[in-house]
Amino acid sequence: MNFFFGIKNEYLSSLITIPKFQNSGIYLKDYSVFEAEPNNNNWTIKKSSYEQNDNFFFIKKELIENSKIFFLSSEREINDKYDNDFRKLKNLNNFTDTSPSAFRSNLRIYLKDGGFSSYQSEYPFEMTGKKGNILSSVSTLLDPMAEKNYIFFKNIFNLPIREKSFLYFVDILEKVVLDKIEIQSNFVNEIIVNKDLIKKNIYIFSQKYLGIPLYVSINDKHVSFEHTHPPHHYILSDDKFKLIKNLKMKIHEIIDQKTI
Repeated sequence: MNFFFGIKNEYLSSLITIPKFQNSGIYLKDYSVFEAEPNNNNWTIKKSSYEQNDNFFFIKKELIENSKIFFLSSEREINDKYDNDFRKLKNLNNFTDTSPSAFRSNLRIYLKDGGFSSYQSEYPFEMTGKKGNILSSVSTLLDPMAEKNYIFFKNIFNLPIREKSFLYFVDILEKVVLDKIEIQSNFVNEIIVNKDLIKKNIYIFSQKYLGIPLYVSINDKHVSFEHTHPPHHYILSDDKFKLIKNLKMKIHEIIDQKTI
């Protein structure tokens, strides 16, 4: 099961387009789009006020908040699986568990009176039950010449909590922490990135929670919107997981010893 989300700030709005069909061409029948949001140690779940045509659901900007997530389900599945217990997210169905290609929505962001960009987006249920660290390069997907640069860090955790943790900007060559940003679980965290931090030896590292970092550069009413895969996807080696594990251990040591 996959979740979907949008982002929102004073410059950007978003639109989520979710297919009604799998990659194999199989169409859903009795499914709708539902939205969930943490509230008083429970998940508030309700049917969303989406628009639709024969092939897609459309979640427009008026429905999108940084604390909301969206998913496909039937009312019967929600009633059966949750049974009035909303203290934890449930894996309701396998419609979006497609292979070999992942089932994704299209997440489009657009500027007021400006350009737009999009990517194919999903947040797998399997990630919501885990804690860990995200390691990602800053310079690969941001533009130091742009007027504005953002990282939007989205976490979905299965418990309906807003727990604070930190995202670090770490120079892995100089072995120093350059910035420390407070973030929240179950939220799209907006991070304004200073141009001085967009260098090839600088990485972001999440302290406690997994998540998806989204990279946005804005210049002259044009917008670039990218996401990154886990670092092992870019390493062609049999011991790539060991290499990433060792790098994360080194970054932990830098954070523990040289936090600003």
